Amino acid sequence: MTVKDSVFSVLQNSKTDDGFVSGQELAESCGVTRTSVWKAINALRSEGAQIEAVTNRGYRLVSNDVYNASEIQRHISDKSVKIKFFEELDSTNTQAKRDLAEKDAKSLHKTVYVAARQTAGRGRLGRQFYSPEESGIYFSIVFANGNITAPAVITASAGVAVSRALEKIYGADAKIKWVNDVFVGGKKVCGILTEGVANLETRVIEAAVVGIGINIVTNKNQPEELKDIAGSLISSFKNRRQSELCAEVVNEFLAIMDGGQEEIKKSMQEYKDRSFLIGREIEISPVGRLGRQFYSPEESGIYFSIVFANGNITAPAVITASAGVAVSRALEKIYGADAKIKWVNDVFVGGKKVCGILTEGVANLETRVIEAAVVGIGINIVTNKNQPEELKDIAGSLISSFKNRRQSELCAEVVNEFLAIMDGGQEEIKKSMQEYKDRSFLIGREIEISPVINSEDKNYKCVVQDITEDAKLVVRLKNGEIKALDSGEISIHSRIVV
Repeated sequence: MTVKDSVFSVLQNSKTDDGFVSGQELAESCGVTRTSVWKAINALRSEGAQIEAVTNRGYRLVSNDVYNASEIQRHISDKSVKIKFFEELDSTNTQAKRDLAEKDAKSLHKTVYVAARQTAGRGRLGRQFYSPEESGIYFSIVFANGNITAPAVITASAGVAVSRALEKIYGADAKIKWVNDVFVGGKKVCGILTEGVANLETRVIEAAVVGIGINIVTNKNQPEELKDIAGSLISSFKNRRQSELCAEVVNEFLAIMDGGQEEIKKSMQEYKDRSFLIGREIEISPVGRLGRQFYSPEESGIYFSIVFANGNITAPAVITASAGVAVSRALEKIYGADAKIKWVNDVFVGGKKVCGILTEGVANLETRVIEAAVVGIGINIVTNKNQPEELKDIAGSLISSFKNRRQSELCAEVVNEFLAIMDGGQEEIKKSMQEYKDRSFLIGREIEISPVINSEDKNYKCVVQDITEDAKLVVRLKNGEIKALDSGEISIHSRIVV
């Protein structure tokens, strides 16, 4: 136990009538000097503890609202829970995944990563989560019991846990917006992001990382766009009860997840009861890679998905690349278009994007094995008159009129070409990857890279050297270093004219 924790414990357990403990008594009880006591008092105050100091009487704990690992741990019911506390992190989810990449998942089961402040907090679909200090709590729970269920069920259970904790700590009437937001008073006070971590060799989902961010008070520097959306729980940051709230969410979540199917079933019923969407009309937005929206109006293009489940799912990037080649071949056959590919998932004609591809894996919840790939394809055939302004310089089309659009023929031809590659075995896939390289307009060009996993890294420029047979992008950095990049690691932001 640190000096700070020892001093805090003595103040908490003071037996005097007025609660005061002299500096000398604190020093003797903790086995340290008076100077060490004074430093510990200042450290506790910086963490939120309200400690009164009176000459000739000593110190008294007015409010024990301290936010640190020891105080969170004190409120945790399950003593196997491990708390890792950071004054600042890019993202608690990102840190948890870093550790999971280096350690056995089971060793991190029930580890809670807590940050006083996040510099690159993330929400669902790649959205940014605003997470400044002295405003809320931001933490991630690693759940790796060897029986990972559907991420949406884990997210729902976390939503119920947060709602229960908010009611217990603040008396708040918490409601849930499917799938990952908790609302109080008509405004969002909590966002949840659940991510699965898979073993690349076994393709088994070994752990779920449940990231939770809760707004306690409104930050004075809150972005303008959040003012009508984001809410808070209390008006002042005094008596904010951060440690207690964090611990209570963890307690409630583990009570559900460790309680078996019966508790999960009860939790899902409570999730439904707290929902304010049932019976309401809502608007749905399709999404593309990295959570981006894919504009897909009627009488403009074709939008379809192919399920591929041959029991031998290869790297998603290879499947995406094969789909890109299939689309390119079909466009040439149907429209005579000169199709080029921008790594990893976009097809261009005439210097503009005409097709986007999104490949997603589907895991068996019992075996936790990735059993199928879902390849989503959207192709612009003609320009829609209501196309958003921001797409006019980016999105292209294949023909000028929707007459003779040959939609059915195009859809079928893409499917034909894709299956010809995938069913043709390694030899056909190898040929497809060579064609993918030949159609690429990135090789030899300077591009700008934006990391999307290690978000602490800055954008950097590099020159594309090659594309590997497993669809990695090989680049040369300015210092001469050669790197092979996975599609899930980065995004290419620079506009490229062909």
